[in-house]
Amino acid sequence: MLGWIGVVLIRNEELNAKRQVTSLAEARLNELVRSIDDVMSSHHRALKQKMVRLGLAEHLMSVERTDPYVRRAMWVSARGQLLYPPAPTINTGNEFLIYNELLMMARQRPPVPLAVRKAIAASDAKTAPVTRSSSAIRQESKDRDGLVKAQESVEPETSRADSLWHESYFDEGLQLVVWDVLPDGSATGYWLERARWIADLIAILPDVDPGTSNGATALTDANGNILYRWGASDISMAQPLAEVSLKEPLAAWRLKYYLQDHQTGAASWARFLPWGLGISAGALTLLGLGAYVTVATMQQLKLADQRVSFVGQVSHELRTPLTNIRLYAEMAQRDLSQDTPAVHRIADRLDVIDSESKRLSRLISGVLEFMQGRASAQSLSWRSASPDDTVQHVLNQFAPSLSRSEIAITTELRAQQRVELDTDVLEQILINLISNVEKYAASGKSLHVTSKLENDILTIEVCDAGHGIPARFRNRIFKPFFRIDDANTAPSGTGLGLTIARKAALRHGGGLELLDSESGCRFRLTLRVKPVALESEGEMS
Repeated sequence: MLGWIGVVLIRNEELNAKRQVTSLAEARLNELVRSIDDVMSSHHRALKQKMVRLGLAEHLMSVERTDPYVRRAMWVSARGQLLYPPAPTINTGNEFLIYNELLMMARQRPPVPLAVRKAIAASDAKTAPVTRSSSAIRQESKDRDGLVKAQESVEPETSRADSLWHESYFDEGLQLVVWDVLPDGSATGYWLERARWIADLIAILPDVDPGTSNGATALTDANGNILYRWGASDISMAQPLAEVSLKEPLAAWRLKYYLQDHQTGAASWARFLPWGLGISAGALTLLGLGAYVTVATMQQLKLADQRVSFVGQVSHELRTPLTNIRLYAEMAQRDLSQDTPAVHRIADRLDVIDSESKRLSRLISGVLEFMQGRASAQSLSWRSASPDDTVQHVLNQFAPSLSRSEIAITTELRAQQRVELDTDVLEQILINLISNVEKYAASGKSLHVTSKLENDILTIEVCDAGHGIPARFRNRIFKPFFRIDDANTAPSGTGLGLTIARKAALRHGGGLELLDSESGCRFRLTLRVKPVALESEGEMS
């Protein structure tokens, strides 16, 4: 009897575990779907602001030249005629193929408003020949009225919001077009740059499965082809454990989660199944042993999950600037191949490449600092320098990105005197603090940095006007891997920035603390410095 009860309990545990894993997988996939939908919605809002109510070809041409998201622009009349761009003069080559594709896209434009259709029908009736018989005219009027009523029943006065997205297939695959209907019945459309919006989607997807190191997730197109996958590489992709569809305009694409049957967590209980069948008295013992193993395994998985999460976050942090560098390098190369001058656009793209390269260098330095700090204490490299010069150098590095976020920089620097210190340590700490302002306190639109030097103690304060840190988290923000918000929509990060900064400050004989402030965050950094050696001053004189 005890053996039979053990078998029933084991089977129920297996089914419950599988349902729980499936539910968790679907929840993670739905979070990714919402993130992808946010990206596509932001593209739609940005392009809607560029729509011109007058439909001027000059404006559409300007958008094509300046917006990296737009591959081609279109202007279609209420009667379906493609007004812009003009037809190519040569009926061969790539431009001819693209123009034919634009004609196909123009046929998929949103429906003409009902009032405009009635006006067009009335205009056609006025210009029609008058030599027909009165009975034919009456019959044609009835047919036209019936057509308008039929269209009224099929197409409502206000079209759905998602009808402004249209899909097409050309060249390398799915192409997206955003439409906007003008009051006169004509429509303007933007053909999106496929490489750009796909890069934006991939940039928000993780490198590892956040729930387990043994799962794998794939993004597939309408034909089931895998566009991108992450997680374990040895998982069979035959049957997904859970799958969800994306939202418009990518409703045909799906996110699928795969997990081997023996990884659902409940299968480990089945090892003890023969013992439960053979020895009724040992069934309860095996159940207790299984519970113990499960608790111990969960503890080990929690520790392993922190390590896997760290690797995944670092990989994601490093991949984002690499993706932008590659993308803008390709755009700059394409600009150079065009006949028209594009010097200003190439300069802008090279500025982005330079900024992302510096960002990548900062990320790598942070990881190395953390790994070296765990292995052994790293010696300081003392050199003569002005602390204010180092502070200003770091602010100059962040100036372009802070300006894009509309964050105003103010300073009160009073540590111009030259002293002996490790400038690399000072730069690393400031980079982590200012990077946090850019990520988490951009809403405050303010960054204030002060410095002073008293009795061989350098004091620097970094203040912002953001949302601040809740009181319940103030004692935990310097712990490794701790993040206040771990949601997929939160800014990316490893949870190590403040840990690295405080360890570096302690190694330099100082400290890093979070002070009380009326708004935002206020960090105080102290470093013990040395006066400039007298021998060096004698040599200079």
